[in-house]
Amino acid sequence: MGPSLFMKTTKIIKDVAGQQLVFRTSDDVGDMLASNKREQNEPAKDLSMRRKVASVPTVILDAWIQEGIDYRQIQKDPAMRKKFFARLNDPEFKFFKTHPGHIG
Repeated sequence: MGPSLFMKTTKIIKDVAGQQLVFRTSDDVGDMLASNKREQNEPAKDLSMRRKVASVPTVILDAWIQEGIDYRQIQKDPAMRKKFFARLNDPEFKFFKTHPGHIG
């Protein structure tokens, strides 16, 4: 397997006042976004075959699950599939797409 496109970092912070541990996870996604942009600019290949249309960092997918958009359900639930692809087609998230057009 080749090098990862992003590096996940987890920090454990001791909250002395609350007497608990706080876990903060972040991803360095710069390389992933650059790769997505390169793929968006590649010429279209044979469209009769499946094509990767997006690469979304896991921290974003986890956040979307908390918002009720669960990528794990898109094969089983047509409504979830519609919500997921609507999110990917939103201009705010265009950098996750590896295909420049409308997907879904």
